[in-house]
Amino acid sequence: ENAAGEIIPGSLKTTTTAKTLSRKTVKEMPGVHVYNSYVINSREELLAFAPQDFSKGAEVIQNLTINDPNGTMSDHDLSFVKVRVERLLGDFVVVGTALTSTEQFFLKALDGFTPEGSVTFKNCQSLTNLNGMKDWTSVGGDLVFDNCPNIATNWAPGQNCLQSITEVKGSVKLIGVQTQMAGITFNSLKKVGGDFHVEGC
Repeated sequence: ENAAGEIIPGSLKTTTTAKTLSRKTVKEMPGVHVYNSYVINSREELLAFAPQDFSKGAEVIQNLTINDPNGTMSDHDLSFVKVRVERLLGDFVVVGTALTSTEQFFLKALDGFTPEGSVTFKNCQSLTNLNGMKDWTSVGGDLVFDNCPNIATNWAPGQNCLQSITEVKGSVKLIGVQTQMAGITFNSLKKVGGDFHVEGC
């Protein structure tokens, strides 16, 4: 809103936690759609957001952040996130968790979703398999793997998850990847809108 109490198009943003799933009431404007953003900070909140009995339907979401520094969320727990995401218009951030594979979120064969903004995985110590991203041709924001030491980057042709990406509209950041980075990791990449940053790899 501005000082006159008018809502400025593009400024509408609803942020909720999965624990309460509360929705702010905003003024309706023709042509303006408001979508929830979620920040999930515990396994309890994850199960509230994406219950494993399929009791909540899919919705269009603006941004989604999953914080689990103690690694309490399993692949099985996280696999239900895709049931809740009809479309993710903005950024997707995963910090921690016991996630081993991006297939839990993104694989088309499993009705996964593709974030339309930035994608960040941080401190995901167990993450190895990025195959859920094998059909991606572009990333709408940044693509970040920060302190994910075990991600596989040099699989065989047809299996390397990053080989089809031709454009990253933001920056590419690879920080603390300890596996050998070789082969066809980014063999189709033609354009990066920001920086290409490699550190500690």
